[in-house]
Amino acid sequence: MKKKLGLIFICLLFLYSCKTSNISNSFTFKEIYQSGSNSINANISFSHVNDSTSFFYLQLDTTNLHFTNTSLNTNYKYANIECKIEIFDTLDKILTYKNFNFEIIDTINSWDTLIKLKINNDFKGYCKVYLRSNNNSFAKFIDIDKSNLYSNEWFQTNLKNNHLLFSGDTLEIKHLIKNIDSFKCIVYKFPPIAAPPFAVELNNKNIELSKIKELQISATKPLVANMDLINTLVSINIDTTPTGIYFIIVPEYFPEIKYQEELIPPMRYITSEAEFNKLKNSNNPKKAVDSFWLAQIGDIQRATEIIKKYYLRVINANRYFTDIQPGWQTDRGLVYIVQGQPNYIYRTYNTEVWLYGSRDEMYSKSYYFYRTKISNNIFTWKLFRSLDYKPFWFHNVNLWRK
Repeated sequence: MKKKLGLIFICLLFLYSCKTSNISNSFTFKEIYQSGSNSINANISFSHVNDSTSFFYLQLDTTNLHFTNTSLNTNYKYANIECKIEIFDTLDKILTYKNFNFEIIDTINSWDTLIKLKINNDFKGYCKVYLRSNNNSFAKFIDIDKSNLYSNEWFQTNLKNNHLLFSGDTLEIKHLIKNIDSFKCIVYKFPPIAAPPFAVELNNKNIELSKIKELQISATKPLVANMDLINTLVSINIDTTPTGIYFIIVPEYFPEIKYQEELIPPMRYITSEAEFNKLKNSNNPKKAVDSFWLAQIGDIQRATEIIKKYYLRVINANRYFTDIQPGWQTDRGLVYIVQGQPNYIYRTYNTEVWLYGSRDEMYSKSYYFYRTKISNNIFTWKLFRSLDYKPFWFHNVNLWRK
């Protein structure tokens, strides 16, 4: 395992040290994570219908599109959307692509379309979708697995963003081509929250899930997200088949923070162990958090601004990076909360690299995340940790404390 991770890191250094050669493969944070008030808001999903055909589903929120008059019809305004779909295998070799242009009228709030794609059986890879409207753009990477009949895209569910079931809701699930009466459901605890980027001992450790219980649910009487299932990771598959779907069960107000007890855990990223334990043991979490920031900063107005900024990062991390656990707990969430948005993101099937600073700047800093398989149907993005991050990291943590 250690040798494998070392090889991964060497390959990453080689691929991304020549930054100018990868400009065409880089994206802004806004493009990939739809951040910012003027970003294009889109939902995208894949589903398979038979051995050779799949459907690409695109839904657009028209709120932030740029509408203009056309010479053909002055009564209405239209937004022009450029869409490019590229299909890659797991080695990042492009197999096919499609380009579309379509116009959307300004009288509707939402627009969707279904596009038929030829994807043969046994294919495994990903789709890169790129949208542009005026000066706004959007990039999305979606895994595609047609290597067996029980991968994620063969199931139809009511999950939000493919990975969220809210408390009190009922899971709706069916296989697109098979009649299945029952499903195997395994409930896990969330993994531990992210450790600092310099905790190099984690590079040689696999992420292990702690099983809470195992259930059998039927298609006619599916899973209900009761209170005892909140804040858990759930894997659904069929009998003994190793693949299927996974999701987490979260409170109905997620990704927001509602209760003062939820203020304490994210503080771990910028506090010492002693400071954090003091916060945890407080009888009044809100007062303890306020007192901590005021003691560090010394000015009530500035402390209030910093508190709002920090927890907005926590909420946005939930929005952008949630997968096997809430986004703020993940490696990407950790880096985002402490350091903010990277200047550039480089993405392949197995890697996501965040660059802080200019491509040609000597002191720019890169964080290397790699796809980590936890089970046959569950994966996450893990940071390759290095001692080189330590001084840079403490500098950024200290910026929050003054």
